[in-house]
Amino acid sequence: MGRLLAFGSVLGLAAAGGGWSAVSWGWAALALCWAAGLALVLGPQRPSPVELAFAAGLLAIAAWMGASTLWSQSVPASVLEVERAVVYVAGVAAALLLFRRGAEDGVLAAALLVCAWNLGVRLHGYDAAQPGADAAPIGYANGLGLLAAIGCILACRRLWTLPALAVFVPVLWLADSLGSWLGLAVGIVVAVRPRLAPLAAVAAAAAVAVAVGPPRTDYWHVALADAGAHPVLGSGAGTYHQAWIERRPTPHEAHDAHSLYLETLAELGPLGLLLVAGTLALPFLRGRGAALGAYAAFVVQAGVDWEWELPAVTLAGLLCGVAALKVVPSNRLLLGTKSRTVALVGALGLAAFALVGLAGNRAIDRAADALRRGDTASASAEARSARRFAPWSAEPYRIDSRARGGDAALLREALARDPRDWSLWAALAETTTGPERRRAAEMAARLNPLGAGAPTG
Repeated sequence: MGRLLAFGSVLGLAAAGGGWSAVSWGWAALALCWAAGLALVLGPQRPSPVELAFAAGLLAIAAWMGASTLWSQSVPASVLEVERAVVYVAGVAAALLLFRRGAEDGVLAAALLVCAWNLGVRLHGYDAAQPGADAAPIGYANGLGLLAAIGCILACRRLWTLPALAVFVPVLWLADSLGSWLGLAVGIVVAVRPRLAPLAAVAAAAAVAVAVGPPRTDYWHVALADAGAHPVLGSGAGTYHQAWIERRPTPHEAHDAHSLYLETLAELGPLGLLLVAGTLALPFLRGRGAALGAYAAFVVQAGVDWEWELPAVTLAGLLCGVAALKVVPSNRLLLGTKSRTVALVGALGLAAFALVGLAGNRAIDRAADALRRGDTASASAEARSARRFAPWSAEPYRIDSRARGGDAALLREALARDPRDWSLWAALAETTTGPERRRAAEMAARLNPLGAGAPTG
């Protein structure tokens, strides 16, 4: 059952574009909550203290993200971050209840199919003009490279899985991902000598400092500047994109800081960074074997890329962390009735949150699709539906305004929910006149100093 959970969750998210879409988070979280609930009903073994701490740490990270909506520079972005984090909480919780020794085989099988899928696409041919086409099905070369690195480490456990390297190594090479190679090197060291994990981490940090330059260093400098501007609590989960737009030294786009740890410091402050670093360190206290090495590869590359925003890859890494904890045998009692009841209520709560998020995100996607087709009536109807399920989101108001040819009242509603979104100010400037137009144009220019297309008068 544990192998099936790992295989299905990683492969399913990978097939959904790596899990980049918010709609995929809802489906994944519901499926994982259902798996956790089923395990609780069947009577699982009691997780060890370290295993419980791992799940509790991820839950605390999600809770701190949710708390950040109280001071966030963008409440809609923060809510979306919580929705994604619920996938990781539910996935780890289900794995802790269902995994047995060797459950990482499910991750290995999923990684093998995903990498074979990529090679098939490359051989068949793809549209090179389409971003991420060469990294199908995930759509991001560094994420695909990390999944191949994880597969390489897991495949080296047994003689009969070694032939899988014939798929993983070409994908890793074609991905041309320095972070993936670094993760692979650290992962091999940790798999062979777990006690060398701290030394390997220091060596990896030194290698990054020497080898990495722009544009990643630009991303990191902006993250540090944002952290300096919000030194206590951070600017709120999911707000890095806005910080980049305001502070970027060059006019290209970037949605993430390309470092989980620096982005967390900027968005969630020192406490958030402590929660993330402390939680991710837990499997190294007790874990062993190739699964720990694969987990180490994820932890390393998360420091130089944005895999956290790619659930297919992050969940693969986290599941390897759980599998590493399961390598050490222990005799445990069954989880007690009271504990199972509390956990089941928690799983139902997470599922309810995921269901509401799924309903809102699906309506937003349908509204956007209708608008692209030119079906303005359907776009407005779907946008109104989205407002009921996602009242914190600015997107339904933005889409409805566009469907109506530019409605200033709807744009003001959107800005009330996301006042630092420069594009909303630019849209308002295009639909108003006089002092309001001038103020909106000034706000758009101030929030996006290097941008183009915002009105200036």
